[in-house]
Amino acid sequence: MKSAIRTSIGCALVCVTALVCVSSEGDIPWRTSVRTASAAAAPMNKPMLIEFWATWCPPCNVMDQQVYPNPMVKEAMTNVLPVRIDVDKQQAVARQYEIAAMPTLIFADSYGNELFRFSGNVSVETMTQLLNELPGDITTINRLTQIIGKDKGNFAALEELGRELRRAKLFRASNRYYDRAIRAWTPADRANRRADILVATGENHLDLKEFREAAERFDRYLQEFKRGPAEPQAMLGLARAQLLLNKLADAKRTLEGLTSRYKSGTAHDQAVRLLGTL
Repeated sequence: MKSAIRTSIGCALVCVTALVCVSSEGDIPWRTSVRTASAAAAPMNKPMLIEFWATWCPPCNVMDQQVYPNPMVKEAMTNVLPVRIDVDKQQAVARQYEIAAMPTLIFADSYGNELFRFSGNVSVETMTQLLNELPGDITTINRLTQIIGKDKGNFAALEELGRELRRAKLFRASNRYYDRAIRAWTPADRANRRADILVATGENHLDLKEFREAAERFDRYLQEFKRGPAEPQAMLGLARAQLLLNKLADAKRTLEGLTSRYKSGTAHDQAVRLLGTL
C-alpha cells in the first residue's frame, strides 16, 4: 500500500513539474500546457489541437462521452499533439486565444499559432475529417509563422503562408494570412503579387461556399487589374459565384464577356461548358 501511495505521489509530482499531465477522457493523451506541448511539437513539426473546456460545460462532457472515445477519432488524434486547457484554471491562456464559448477547438501550428477554430460540439465524422486533413508535417508553416512572429508586416512571408495554407486546403486560415498580406502590400512589391492574392482569396471563398465574398474578390481584381494575366480566371470565378448566388443573367454576361475576349485556354473552355447549361 505504501509503495502504491509513493508511486501515485511520484507520478503526480512529475505531472505538476512538467506541466504535461494527461487526462483519461477517451484515452486521448491531453497535455495541459501550450508551452510544454509546443516544446514537444516543434522538433517534430507537428500541429497541435488545443481544446478549451470546463468541468461545468455540458457540451464538453458530450465530447468526452461520445466523440473522444471513438476509435476513428483516437486514431486520427495521433496526427496532432493534443492540449486541453481548463478555462477556469488558465484564464490568461483563454484570454490570449479570445475564447468566448466552450468547447472551443483551436487547430494550431507547433508554436500555438492559430490556423483555424471550431466552437461547440463537433461530430465524430467532422472531427475525424479535420484531423486527417491536417498536414502531418508543417515544417514550412512553422518556418513562416516564426518569420511573421518577428516581423508582422512581412509581405513575402504572409503571402507564402497564405499559399501554403491553401495548398493544405485550410481555406479560412489561408484567407486570414492573405488578407494580412494585402494590408502589408506596398508599391515596392510587385503589383501582380497583390493581383494573385485577390484571385486566390476568391477561390478560397468559393471553396468555403462564401459566394458573395468570392464575387467581391473577383470583381475587385477585375476593377483593379484590367487585362491582367489572371483576368480569365477571375472572370470565370466571378461567373461561378454569380451562378451559385442564382444571378443567372449576370453570370451569362460574365461568361459571354470571357468567351468573346479570350478565344482559347482552360477558362475559356470551362466558360463555354457553363454557358451550355444556361
